Amino acid sequence: MYPLPVTTKSNFKKWAGILITKGSFEGFSVLWAGTAISKRVGLHNVHILQRGTEYVYATRRGDAFQVLGDKYTHKFFGKLTLNDIPPHNKCIQPVHGNLVEVPFVPDSVYQKLQSTPVLKRKRPQTVVDFDIPYPTWRNNPPRPTIKHQIAGSFGKLFEDADTMDEFHIPDPFAEFISLDTLLDSDEGKMRYHIVAGFIYHYCRDNLGYARAQ
Repeated sequence: MYPLPVTTKSNFKKWAGILITKGSFEGFSVLWAGTAISKRVGLHNVHILQRGTEYVYATRRGDAFQVLGDKYTHKFFGKLTLNDIPPHNKCIQPVHGNLVEVPFVPDSVYQKLQSTPVLKRKRPQTVVDFDIPYPTWRNNPPRPTIKHQIAGSFGKLFEDADTMDEFHIPDPFAEFISLDTLLDSDEGKMRYHIVAGFIYHYCRDNLGYARAQ
């Protein structure tokens, strides 16, 4: 999941694509629009500026842009791992009807993660009780339904994630340090409900959530 939240439609229309004509960022344009700093600096204040193949993460006070400092770069992106980042540190994000190609993290973070040795861990062995027909919907007619099609499609996806270095499945909660911080964030709360919806309708039995009588 992309670490930066999508700004409001009105703010996006106002700032996205704006060419900066003065100051230290002259010649850069606003690729990813954030909001101006009011009190505390948050993820919603982060902008991405672009000039050709050069990208700068910045914040804004009024019309003046400043480079996102090391303190906030580490705070916002320091918990991500290389497995969370797509190949070449690039992804396409939908923003109010537009598809925007953006870096996933600042280049300094990406370069540091690439140079950090990755310890390979053995995959844990799971004991499966084949006498328990999980998930229950999978064994009930009619078959196949869209649930079967979706669940079946994950097999190849997971196999690629396990065996291909350049393919990864991001952890939707990677940047949150606690349940409270997750639920305090609009983006985090949305991801939480999406994951809860999948678990509730597809695999709650597997995870031991008994159905209330």
